[in-house]
Amino acid sequence: MTSLAAHELFDSSAFGELYLSPVSLASFDENAGKMNTSLVRFEGIAAFGIESLTVAVRIT
Repeated sequence: MTSLAAHELFDSSAFGELYLSPVSLASFDENAGKMNTSLVRFEGIAAFGIESLTVAVRIT
């Protein structure tokens, strides 16, 4: 588990842009259909472009 030593506070409208790809959702039978279980996979790609670092403040 990852933990942060400090928290960040920023203006989300000025800090940057989040770019998301279309997402996909797929379901697969597990154990060759012998049990009533399924594996569900949710996939997507995201990138965050930082526009301005001056709107972020580190709180310690």
